[in-house]
Amino acid sequence: MVDYKDDLGLLDDEHDPSKVTWSEKVPDETYQARLDSARILRARTSGRLQTVFEFEILHGEHQGRTITKFAGMETEKNLDFLTRDIWKLMGEQIDFKWKDVEKIYEKILDVIVEVRCQTDKNSGIQNVWIQKRIKKTEADLKAEKHNTSNNDVPF
Repeated sequence: MVDYKDDLGLLDDEHDPSKVTWSEKVPDETYQARLDSARILRARTSGRLQTVFEFEILHGEHQGRTITKFAGMETEKNLDFLTRDIWKLMGEQIDFKWKDVEKIYEKILDVIVEVRCQTDKNSGIQNVWIQKRIKKTEADLKAEKHNTSNNDVPF
């Protein structure tokens, strides 16, 4: 049995978790990010139907952090905005039915996009806009292929 209690005690001398500030928001700016998840659910408080997109920041000081975009699905205006977001993620305007939208979400996972975050001064809510899809470079595709190949090795 490994004894690490003393090491944990030393960490208490060096770091106080109560002094860490919690912030889910990233600073307001534009990021290159990969779509990690897209799912439909009901909002906890209102019960409204919405799509939740989660993006992972790919570069810079905030690399690895998550940006979450909530897209309402209750009004025609909400659906217009969401349709344009889907088109940006797809990289083209496509015709689809809402009953099939989850199939589209499966196709767009891992897409790289430019995402802009801006906090509303009055509400404090951070708005997230999908600016455009970014085409993968040859280096990205080679790295992706290399990483996939290495993950297939059984040992």
